[in-house]
Amino acid sequence: DNRFHNVDNCQNIVKPLNIIKSFTKKIQNNKTRPSHPIQSDKIDFEAMTNGDFAWLGHSFIVLKQNGQIILVDPIFFDIQHLIKKFKYTTENDPAAFPIIDVCLITHDHYDHLDIQTLKLLTIRNIVCPLKLSKYLTFLTCQIHELDWFQTVVIDRNKFSLIPSRHYSNRTGQKFKTLWGGFIVNNLLISGDGSYNQDIIEQIKQFLIENQIQLEVVFVECGQYSDEWPDNHMQPDQSKLYFQQLRGQIMV
Repeated sequence: DNRFHNVDNCQNIVKPLNIIKSFTKKIQNNKTRPSHPIQSDKIDFEAMTNGDFAWLGHSFIVLKQNGQIILVDPIFFDIQHLIKKFKYTTENDPAAFPIIDVCLITHDHYDHLDIQTLKLLTIRNIVCPLKLSKYLTFLTCQIHELDWFQTVVIDRNKFSLIPSRHYSNRTGQKFKTLWGGFIVNNLLISGDGSYNQDIIEQIKQFLIENQIQLEVVFVECGQYSDEWPDNHMQPDQSKLYFQQLRGQIMV
């Protein structure tokens, strides 16, 4: 049918009323909102050593592996979602970023694939799921599209796409591009998605076959809602995901 599918064929359908209910709760709930903006340190790229990483908010991660600077889902701009504007900006100036050796894009949602951000960065390689490169035609760098459990080696780093229970949807083209997370050497980035035991077992088998013992596991957490249980993990599920994959550090 010319579309990609979840492992269990989940359709990730959220009723419009549930979307409104969830966003209304976010707007009205001020009890847990910090009274002042949370301050963060600027990244000192010169001081980063192999194995260092930094979380810049949302799904934006900076890694240093075998001398390479690697970004995951970079975003420097706020995005309007339906009835609320979400703040994704960081205190880091994109002009201060060095040449990016590899940029990983987990899926095509606007808060993960941000065209404005990519235009501000100098990128040598992009690794992304199948069919996503159609949005990246403005780039002149090398683009590597992967299917689930496919691997590409760039210099001394191995990048593998892993499945997640989520979906793609940009300009109404649901399931037209693939989605997922990544394994980078012995690090794992879950990508967006709800908990699924079959996916856990498939990833565990991949780790065994490739003799990978995970050190750091970046697990999605914070986008959950009772109104969309098929789209994101609840906090206890994020913890279980980490425990079952037997990582050493959970981020």
